[in-house]
Amino acid sequence: MDFRNRTHEEIRRSGGVGNLNEGIEISLHGLATRLIAWPGNGFQTQSVHVVTHRPGEESERYAYPLGEEAVLCLQGEGEVWLHERWVAVGAGDVAFWPPGVAHATRNALGAERDFVLVTQLTPPPFDLYEPAGFYDRVAGAMRFGVIEHARRAALPGSLALRSELRLRDSEPDVRAWNLELDDVRTRGALFNVYRGAQTGSVGSATLMVLWPGHGVRSSGLNFGPIEPGAPAPRHTHPISDECVVFLDGEPGDLELRGGRVRVQMHDVLLVPCGVEHGGGPMRDQGRLWVAGIASPPQPDLLLKSGYYDGVAVTTPPFGELRVPGWRAPRA
Repeated sequence: MDFRNRTHEEIRRSGGVGNLNEGIEISLHGLATRLIAWPGNGFQTQSVHVVTHRPGEESERYAYPLGEEAVLCLQGEGEVWLHERWVAVGAGDVAFWPPGVAHATRNALGAERDFVLVTQLTPPPFDLYEPAGFYDRVAGAMRFGVIEHARRAALPGSLALRSELRLRDSEPDVRAWNLELDDVRTRGALFNVYRGAQTGSVGSATLMVLWPGHGVRSSGLNFGPIEPGAPAPRHTHPISDECVVFLDGEPGDLELRGGRVRVQMHDVLLVPCGVEHGGGPMRDQGRLWVAGIASPPQPDLLLKSGYYDGVAVTTPPFGELRVPGWRAPRA
């Protein structure tokens, strides 16, 4: 079954497979932005983009009045405007801003490499896509014919097939684990994929990095390995659209709505709410490192984690990802 190059209707009904190097590229806030998961290909609760800063490039300073934004630094090093100052970030760091908080991102003029972010916007602001002709404000609808034409004409990106993710604890005054929850909720914070709340609710060791227990409302990011041969039950998320982004590891096979699909680094499972996914990798395959980017943070997983009982959320301390025989790479 071919899960790639699907229409928005097919993705909404049974999922699909994309890639961080693929998708329509437009300019947002003055930067080259690739559209990975968004209302133009079947997503309703979030948009996920890849934003590339070449040396010397800086975004406009902006805020989303109705939505949160979180950015995962995928490659390179740069700075983000957080807590009213420029903060240094590197691959593995995750910056978060609540609604209405102004922010910006930049790469140093003398940098030798691109600074690449994977961004999550929730809820997705449709007006971002209007200048490119993808949203009809009068009709209140996406222009899917225009979007499909642009998708077919899109040129691929050039992300390197290597992982640069590292555990970092620089900039301690804005790190989420050093702040009060109210400060995270009102001003934002700097997280890292290798520190969060440990859970096994998806069948293997996983960290909940962005979730309500650590001060986030509608953004969600989980990170961890899918172990070869380990139980990975097929499941759905009843109200959460999810992107499962493969950030490291050798190619492997997983299941998506009854079919088997081969994925590799930088591939993305496009899993709108209600679409079944899971299973694998097989025992003869390697470990896959994935980030589950979802909105809202999946309450079905929270109920299994023990941190949420349907009434209140427990706030556990931040911990490092625990995988037997493995240590998080450090900056």
